[in-house]
Amino acid sequence: MRDTAELLAQLRDVREPLPPEGVSLWLIGANAAVLIFIIILLWHRKHQRTNAWKKQVLEHLHKAHNKPPQEAIGIAAAGLRKLMLLRGYRVETLSGTPWLQQLDTAFATHWFSKGDGRLFGEALYQPDIASYKDTSKVINELEKLIATLPASTPDHTAEKAEGS
Repeated sequence: MRDTAELLAQLRDVREPLPPEGVSLWLIGANAAVLIFIIILLWHRKHQRTNAWKKQVLEHLHKAHNKPPQEAIGIAAAGLRKLMLLRGYRVETLSGTPWLQQLDTAFATHWFSKGDGRLFGEALYQPDIASYKDTSKVINELEKLIATLPASTPDHTAEKAEGS
């Protein structure tokens, strides 16, 4: 027992080492801030890329507001064609009723075939379109329809299979 007491007495001076110094709170905070900044930046870039087509077409339509009716409807029609192509629709050769039906399908509405959107069909090429006074109303409605479109591009694989 004496040996045990001696051994324990020798161990009394042995101390447990201090814990290692931790990382300071400002360093943790700085890393968290950088991470949050990177996440926000990546989200913002993705959001800009997915909505770039919408911004481009709406800017195109905005130019039409102060133009004469014939020119304004022409600008809006060109913007619609550009929009449909940007969204992946195969509309290069469509005109008239098939074009309006494709627009109704893309926008999930009947505004193009039964409402004021008929201006973008055969009426677009009629000489009396210049007398149409509510061009601004039509363009405003078109801008609202475009603004409601989802950012993602729709899948047209079934549509392409039917067309082939």
